[in-house]
Amino acid sequence: MSYYISTGTGASTERSDTTYGLTMTNANYGEVKARTTYVTLPYRQGAIDCTPTDAGGKPYMERRTITFEFLAQSSTVSGLNAALGQARAWLAGMTTFYDSFQDATFTGVRLESCKDEYVGQFCRACKLTVVLTADPYMTVTGGTRL
Repeated sequence: MSYYISTGTGASTERSDTTYGLTMTNANYGEVKARTTYVTLPYRQGAIDCTPTDAGGKPYMERRTITFEFLAQSSTVSGLNAALGQARAWLAGMTTFYDSFQDATFTGVRLESCKDEYVGQFCRACKLTVVLTADPYMTVTGGTRL
């Protein structure tokens, strides 16, 4: 089974595999960490925990870092470069995406970096490493937030 990320719904869905020819080879969803703040005061032993919390006492969370590796292939170098350019534009404009591996939707997405590395003797394949940041929680199909 091939995993993919996609944006849009219905007829306007754009998928990494069918629309842009990117095969997902690796995915890392990073840890969700609490936003912490410690203050040290003169003449006091230890630091004071000033971690911001919501009304229920739960700490606010940092943004999640997500890394994907894709493999792109084409019969010509110019075709590969054109496909990579379209994929980069799609990734740069992404604000929400669905991930088939996690069966979850990520929101507040921003492209941090997109690095390509040509593979093979004739440069007709490319490994694309994409680093995104997103809101800390993902919504699993059915509406549950994790």
